[in-house]
Amino acid sequence: MFNLPVQKNDLTREVPPGLLLKGFSEPVFDGVNYFRRLEPAGGTLSFTLTRPGYLQLNLQPYSNETFELAIKLDGKIIADLRPIAKAFSTSTFVIPASSGTHTFAISAKCGRLSCKSDAISVYWLKLDRLTSPDPVKQVGWHAVEWRGDGIDSPLSVSGTTDVQFDGINLYRKMTAPVKILWNNKSALSLNFETFTPKTLAHTVQVKGGGKIIYRKDVGGGIFFNHQVDLKKYPTVREITVEVTCNQQICQKAQLYFPRLVISTVTPGQGPAANLPLTLILLVLLLGVFGWWFKLVGRSSLGRTA
Repeated sequence: MFNLPVQKNDLTREVPPGLLLKGFSEPVFDGVNYFRRLEPAGGTLSFTLTRPGYLQLNLQPYSNETFELAIKLDGKIIADLRPIAKAFSTSTFVIPASSGTHTFAISAKCGRLSCKSDAISVYWLKLDRLTSPDPVKQVGWHAVEWRGDGIDSPLSVSGTTDVQFDGINLYRKMTAPVKILWNNKSALSLNFETFTPKTLAHTVQVKGGGKIIYRKDVGGGIFFNHQVDLKKYPTVREITVEVTCNQQICQKAQLYFPRLVISTVTPGQGPAANLPLTLILLVLLLGVFGWWFKLVGRSSLGRTA
């Protein structure tokens, strides 16, 4: 099964193997850039993923007249664009997708009517598969790390925008106090990074169980990794992260790499719970070895005589 390449797939000039583009003209050169014309019935882009991941779609539509552009993935609306006539406007979308075959559909309207065959020119038609982490990673004999940026992650993160891409890493814009929830397992630690513009310092405060369990002042323009020890709070199943700038909720803060380390040991079933059984087995094993050595010793004496 074909897997969409990670590298940039610029479809305005050529379509790599495994991608199927329909409803667009052959590449056209305007003297500076290449583009494709969108057919009146719209166009589609189909591909297959062998594993879940985030997709980044970039396109730059252009027309001499006012128009609307609808973008869907597998029938679900991604965006309704209303670009300004005679102006270049680039739109970027980061979308989570499961493994399997998918289809982007792009359709346009010019007023109440379908657009003419030469009305819509599409520049910067690109589709990339972004590198995304596995939702769960083993980090020890009895611990796993839940990654909030993984597709279908068991870690719930709210109070932010959808996942976005800064050209290197996935991140979220923080729009309110961020809530991070997990199930009834015992959490060992919480890790995440925050960032604000260079001229904007910020304060990070983490609340759990109705009290403040972590606080840190961070300068602007710094990617700071926060590590919150949760072993002291075994009953906490939800925390709130507040990022403030000038004593107000910071609308320019960005959240990176939310990760929660979870203990996989069930209370009463860990290594300590099996200690009595281990001691019994050890005593029995020592007894067997003692009997064996005694038997071997007698046999040796018999042969000597």
